[in-house]
Amino acid sequence: KPNQVDYSEARWVPIINCVIFYKGKILIVKRSNKLKHFAGYWNGISGYLDDNKNLIEKVEEELKEELGIIPSKISKIKTGKVFDYESSQYNKIWITHPILVEIKSSHIKLDWEASDYQWVLP
Repeated sequence: KPNQVDYSEARWVPIINCVIFYKGKILIVKRSNKLKHFAGYWNGISGYLDDNKNLIEKVEEELKEELGIIPSKISKIKTGKVFDYESSQYNKIWITHPILVEIKSSHIKLDWEASDYQWVLP
């Protein structure tokens, strides 16, 4: 997309990874086999920090895009301590910004980035 940073060849890559919380359960999604990284893995909702949006804007964008959750359906967003995760299989170090997102409804609509989901106890 215009004005986005291309991290395809980068070693260090900043991302968000959102843990979605609703009534005592967290959402995990099975990453689509169409994805370049970690296809078929279960995960939270993630996205590159590849533009000028702040963390809250990026969280809202990813939740709307990947789950169909609009900002008015989000009750709380809390950031955690940033950490690095080295992935030798992709030759990348993910600079991960963990985000806890509490939502007002368990109703979601997956886009192409996930093939399945489950609400699980932490």
